[in-house]
Amino acid sequence: EQIMTLEDLYQLEQEQMSQELEAMRRALSKEKARLEEEQRRREEEQRLREAQEEQLRVEQRLRELAEQELATLRKMLKDRGQDRV
Repeated sequence: EQIMTLEDLYQLEQEQMSQELEAMRRALSKEKARLEEEQRRREEEQRLREAQEEQLRVEQRLRELAEQELATLRKMLKDRGQDRV
């Protein structure tokens, strides 16, 4: 009877450990999915920042070109004697 009781206790403990292990696996799986999603979000934010930086560089270059063109036009007008612009 004692052996059967010990076997029952052992079996119960094994089942409990198995359930705890499965719960830990599920928790780890959820955490892994959360971390992967967070990584994807960070990567998307980085791509967005890079796109915004590129847009700023393009806008700056366009401003520089517009300023150069304006300076050229002013010089042409000045050379013609119309420097009031």
